[in-house]
Amino acid sequence: MKRNHTEDALGGMINSGPRRPLFGWFPRLGLNLLAFAADAGAGGYRAENTACGPGWSGGGTISDQKCCGLARRDKECCYPDNRSKALYRCAPGFQKTWWFCMVGREAYGCGECSSGNTCYIGPWDCSIMWKVEPC
Repeated sequence: MKRNHTEDALGGMINSGPRRPLFGWFPRLGLNLLAFAADAGAGGYRAENTACGPGWSGGGTISDQKCCGLARRDKECCYPDNRSKALYRCAPGFQKTWWFCMVGREAYGCGECSSGNTCYIGPWDCSIMWKVEPC
């Protein structure tokens, strides 16, 4: 009697009975090795991470083709890898200032690390821009 089976998200068999298929562990090993290689920095050198530190992106130049009017297009603020740019960080002595602007029906978040308590007071350490995703 043959039992029905399904695969889990990693390709392993679930509800397949007492016997696992030959090399059933291989997809999991492959994904773990891939995750390890990505975490270790394989797959390409990203110069911007060296400016921000491990686990952070940014530090390079950015465009301001939208509505922000950023002060520092030569230095993007650092933000956590694979997370929202809205979580950017500022160096000691600077504070986060941010605002929103619209281009047609699209909203953009704009931010800077400024030495004053508003985005108008510089000098500025870095700037950042991100598209605001609808709910």
